[in-house]
Order: sequence, then structure tokens, then C-alpha cells
Amino acid sequence: MPFSRFVYKHIEDGRKELNFSDWSSLPLRTQLRKLKDIGKEVEKGAMPLPSYTLIHKDAKLTQEQVASIKAWTDELSDKLMEE
Repeated sequence: MPFSRFVYKHIEDGRKELNFSDWSSLPLRTQLRKLKDIGKEVEKGAMPLPSYTLIHKDAKLTQEQVASIKAWTDELSDKLMEE
């Protein structure tokens, strides 16, 4: 499989899992689950994908960036629960 096809497949798989263009149409329960998943994936170092950061070294997240994303997911979850 050519590398460009490999990357394209990752992008398509990612969009199937989470497409922010469709965010407002998702049920609240799904939004909350996806936010929790984002926080967990980033905290455990699974995102960005290792296959992506292998090529794009500058895409690796710092601990500060991980904390910022986790804070964002927590804050947005809290805000959604209040609505």
C-alpha cells in the first residue's frame, strides 16, 4: 500500500470516529463519551498516532499540551451537562 493511501485511510477512519463538522448533530450522550475518549487517548499518548508522529516529529504533544486538551475536554463536558 503506498504511503499516501496509508495516510488517507487513517484520515478517513478518524473522520468516521469523530468529525467535528457533525458535532452539533450528535446526541449529548455521544458528545460526552467522545470528549471523555479524547481526554483518555491524549493522556495515554495514543494521539496523535505514533505512525503520524514518526513522520511529523513536531506533532508530538508536550505535557503542557496534553494537560490543555484534557482541561478543554473536561470543561466542555461540564458545560454540556449544565445545558
